Amino acid sequence: MCRLIESIRLENGTFCRLSYHQQRMDNSVLMLTGKQNTIQLAAELYEQLYPITGLYKCRIVYTAGGIVHKEFIPYTPLPPTALYVVRDNTITYNHKFEDRRALEKYARPNNGTDVLIVSNGLVTDTAYCNVVFFDGSRWLTPAHPLLKGTMRQVLLEAGQIHEEEVRGHHMRHFKAVKRINALLQFDEKPLYTSQIIW
Repeated sequence: MCRLIESIRLENGTFCRLSYHQQRMDNSVLMLTGKQNTIQLAAELYEQLYPITGLYKCRIVYTAGGIVHKEFIPYTPLPPTALYVVRDNTITYNHKFEDRRALEKYARPNNGTDVLIVSNGLVTDTAYCNVVFFDGSRWLTPAHPLLKGTMRQVLLEAGQIHEEEVRGHHMRHFKAVKRINALLQFDEKPLYTSQIIW
């Protein structure tokens, strides 16, 4: 089985939304190996030394056999100034694999931008995040993301965002866009859709 990762928000000593990360790990191990996952995240994380003040990314690398590596990285959100659209009709990333070459070939590190990936005419994700679009009354997330993220699932279940098929020509109906993932909260500052570069 390929190595997988989970990136978990650790905020002032609390591992956020662990049940959603556990569920994704369980599903990935089952789908990729046909076996039950034996890793219990809460036990693995809380029964060790970890930072208790500040904001960290807890990055876990694992296989069906257990956790291979874990680290705590200080985290400061860096909002982009623009999203550049890239088109790729063959890209797949339906599990959170450690091998991210399919996505990282589009990443634009350290230049204040991110990419918005369009596959077969459908808006999917950025290189590291799910996206949500504001139409003036509702926040909508693409129904066909590359990876169904944990924050996306939390917000869907809470009714704060809604799934819809999103295509490029829909952008004229939207006012703003936000990136969301396990580290980026829904209250992060949005971008205007005029900051999406086609």
